[in-house]
Amino acid sequence: MKRRSALGLLASSFLSCQYASSPSQETTFERTQKGKLRRPLTLLVAVDGVRWQDVYLGPTSHGALISQSRSELIPNLIEMEKNGVSWGAPGAAHFYASGPNFVSLPGYMEMLAGTSETACTENDCQRMKRHTLLDDFGAGAPDDPTRAGAFSSWQKIEVAASRQKRGVVSTGRRGGFHHEVLQEFPRCREALEAGRSETGGHGGARSDARTAELARAFVQEADPDFLFVSLGESDEAAHRGNYEDYLKAVRFADAFIGELRGDIHHRQREGRETL
Repeated sequence: MKRRSALGLLASSFLSCQYASSPSQETTFERTQKGKLRRPLTLLVAVDGVRWQDVYLGPTSHGALISQSRSELIPNLIEMEKNGVSWGAPGAAHFYASGPNFVSLPGYMEMLAGTSETACTENDCQRMKRHTLLDDFGAGAPDDPTRAGAFSSWQKIEVAASRQKRGVVSTGRRGGFHHEVLQEFPRCREALEAGRSETGGHGGARSDARTAELARAFVQEADPDFLFVSLGESDEAAHRGNYEDYLKAVRFADAFIGELRGDIHHRQREGRETL
């Protein structure tokens, strides 16, 4: 069973997006490049299966000390702590999982819907029955899928993403909806196809590297209002009992967060205000 995520990022910036609904009009890419509209961007990143001990105390496992410090494992998150809030360790703004069944899909539904009352207690639930963040961010422009996006390595998050199938969602190698929108953006199209061509991966899962690549391309080319990203290789490595691969996945997730921060800062330098 997959476990819940324990590591995340929430950030904001002003970006722009437009969506062309007719083939005779300009493409989405052409219209977004004109920068006619500026709106806040909210980013939410979840990293599955991460232990709070590794995040707050540094890497240790099975009584053996790994020759790596906390600052080497998650330097970007530590940098964010300086100007933000970090919570999760017992005795330091501790939080808890509501349950009752501590597996991934109910956790993702709760994360995206803002409530534990999702009627999901297993990893094989049907589509979300409550409005999610994608539904809310897309409500102001229901004909514009680029307003919100969700990208995950685990394919089952498709059912948690949106009750009304709003936004652009790509989960696993082929899950999700509104992929035709991604085809309009050069880098998004390339990243999507690269993920589809991957082999292996449990149950159609996509590598975190391809998920991260697609998510960054979507931010840079589509300029959404909201983006949710879920990385899962840390959880998969933990289930295999491979602590070294687990730490490698956590380091990758932290580096990805740093890259997203860089994308936001680039937009700031272009004169786009950040909340």
